[in-house]
Amino acid sequence: MKTHKIKKILTDEFVWGLSNGRFYEYDGHVSIEDGQPHGKGKMTEKNSQDDIDNSIRDGEWENGQFIKGTYYFPYIVKYIGSFSSSRTGSGEIKTFPDSELHGDGAEYHYQSKKDYINDKYSGYVKGVFKYGSLVKGEVLNATLIKYSEYKSIKKIILTGKIRTEEDIKHGGPVRINSGEIFYEIDQAYADGSDEGQYKKYKGEIDFDSPHGKGTMIFEHGSKYVGEWYYGARNGQGTLTHTNGDKYIGQWKIGEVHGRGTFAASNGIKYIGQFKNNKYHGQGTQLHPDADEGKYVGQWKDGNKSGQGINSYSNGDKYIGQWKEGEESGQGTYLYSNGRKHVGKFKNGVLNGPGTVTDPDGSKYVSQWKDNQQYGKATLTHPDGKIEKSIWKNGKLIK
Repeated sequence: MKTHKIKKILTDEFVWGLSNGRFYEYDGHVSIEDGQPHGKGKMTEKNSQDDIDNSIRDGEWENGQFIKGTYYFPYIVKYIGSFSSSRTGSGEIKTFPDSELHGDGAEYHYQSKKDYINDKYSGYVKGVFKYGSLVKGEVLNATLIKYSEYKSIKKIILTGKIRTEEDIKHGGPVRINSGEIFYEIDQAYADGSDEGQYKKYKGEIDFDSPHGKGTMIFEHGSKYVGEWYYGARNGQGTLTHTNGDKYIGQWKIGEVHGRGTFAASNGIKYIGQFKNNKYHGQGTQLHPDADEGKYVGQWKDGNKSGQGINSYSNGDKYIGQWKEGEESGQGTYLYSNGRKHVGKFKNGVLNGPGTVTDPDGSKYVSQWKDNQQYGKATLTHPDGKIEKSIWKNGKLIK
């Protein structure tokens, strides 16, 4: 295709959110056949002929498309590399849609006019692009240059190893990359505390967030290995704390939720259902403390609540209702010596009517208040003899 050099002003009525027309000045080679930019050339975009430059595309053109060079937005950002999707229109009205990096390239961001002039960039996106999106490469100061909306991302490295999955939430396929994300402490988070803040992630990534399978190291040293969903722990995963505590199980949008196992460094172990980071539902707790023992039953908001069985290391066992971590409601307490108490409990102690049966068959029916006998009582001996008595605050009155 033959070319010749030309300089001209073209008005553009293809407007991007503007009510007035756009003006383009092109200085370079164009095709003799159709007048399209072809070869080396420089195109400057303005809001009007007398306005300052809004953008400049300087480099190689092919059949009306800007394919290689530098794309400037003065004092803000600079794109360098290979491009696609830049073409002129046909007829009397010429249009110049935006150009985007495609292939090897880089975009450099600046915080001020002085920095731009001195080429002192505040961050960059550099590597291999596909229609404007980085596929393989590195992002420096991702939060600062507004590449990411997350508040504390320092660097992102993408390997270009991509898989495709169906996006259930938004619909359609989504391309999942892989690589690393490096974070810095967010001073606005928990008054600047590093407790719970991300430090380094390695694994699958969707644009700027962990998504898929990956490993996160936290600032205070804890480590999570498992599944992610758009930046949140979600699915199956293992969290290991620096003090030795460990959780293995299910997560939902950043919280322990579903079935899992929590093993504490002090010997406590829980296996069962979780909700919003708390024991909730059916579960079993093993406790090294003799006063706690083993509990199998229902939980609510982190406490024993509902029906459950607690077996103590001394051989005692409680079977019955619980509320906020204590025996409350109807229950049966089995002592290791064979004695059995069936009755009402409240706040962990006997409260209300109850029946005590001894191993020899003796049966004692009485009222209880704060774990002490209270009111009328009847004792039936194994031989059928009956004794009646009256108690107050655990003391025999009559």
